[in-house]
Amino acid sequence: MFIDEFYLTVPVLFKYHFNSKFKIHSGTQILSASFVNDISGLKNWNGIIGLEHDLTKNLFLDAPFRHGFDVRTGLINFRDNRISFGIGYRL
Repeated sequence: MFIDEFYLTVPVLFKYHFNSKFKIHSGTQILSASFVNDISGLKNWNGIIGLEHDLTKNLFLDAPFRHGFDVRTGLINFRDNRISFGIGYRL
């Protein structure tokens, strides 16, 4: 199997608990450090802010907004803005 690209994504988030059910998190995420075709490393990073709601002890809903910054050119270009919704399970 041929791998064209392989990326590592590393989020660093700070979480504030409003109460036992609602949380807000904020931080940054290294979006693409390539290990295959471009070994120069860091490509771009995201600023993240999001909400989390615990449905049960192990089940939660998550809604992060990611705002992308491009550091490849040395200039800050706004790109890759997105909001996503997810459901998660804690082990």
